[in-house]
Amino acid sequence: AVVSTQSTGAKGYHDCEIFKKEQFGFINNRLCIGCLKPKSLSEICEEFECPPMEGIGITACGFEARRVLGAKWAVTPIDTTDKEKGQTEAYWRLFKYINKANEQGARIAKTAYLVNRWFFDDDFKIESAQMALYIPSALQGSPPRPTDDLVTVERWDDAITYNRVFGGDKFNNPGRTKTHFKFLRRALRQESIVWYRKMKMTFEYIKPGCGDQRNEVMLVDESSMQD
Repeated sequence: AVVSTQSTGAKGYHDCEIFKKEQFGFINNRLCIGCLKPKSLSEICEEFECPPMEGIGITACGFEARRVLGAKWAVTPIDTTDKEKGQTEAYWRLFKYINKANEQGARIAKTAYLVNRWFFDDDFKIESAQMALYIPSALQGSPPRPTDDLVTVERWDDAITYNRVFGGDKFNNPGRTKTHFKFLRRALRQESIVWYRKMKMTFEYIKPGCGDQRNEVMLVDESSMQD
């Protein structure tokens, strides 16, 4: 179940004042606030099934801390030589998987919860990337096998993630994404939280219209990546 975030609004946390000022400025921070407000996660999870997750009781500004419980995901690589094309191709592989491109010929879902994972080498250059789709709970026990060799089913263990959220229709914008990762790292340092530095994650929910988007940047607690 997704923990309610009503007390802290659609983001699920209170933002740090310094981040508000740096992002919007004193003059522009009132422009199109309705369109910049992200869609709440609880609304999105009413539309399709989200992975089981829970709050872990960290109250700090600038991010939300969650424990994402262990589950099975359909995973496919992203070609990082052309990230835009690679993401598009990865998306369609997963879309086909949930729409009968599996050994049972089953329509698993119309749409699903998707995340991207970006892996880095020791020089913090992108080494590889994945797109992953949460397999609905009704099929967790025995997920249909993909017919595409580039799609695999993996079980991911419990993980603690630190999430920062932004809205707006200018999704997949490297500049905005980079800014929010910067803010997230600063917020975690303020709390002396150590994250795994060789992976970043992103989540995007995009629909036309004002205030109907949600973008999340995520870092994983270092302890969650230990063998």
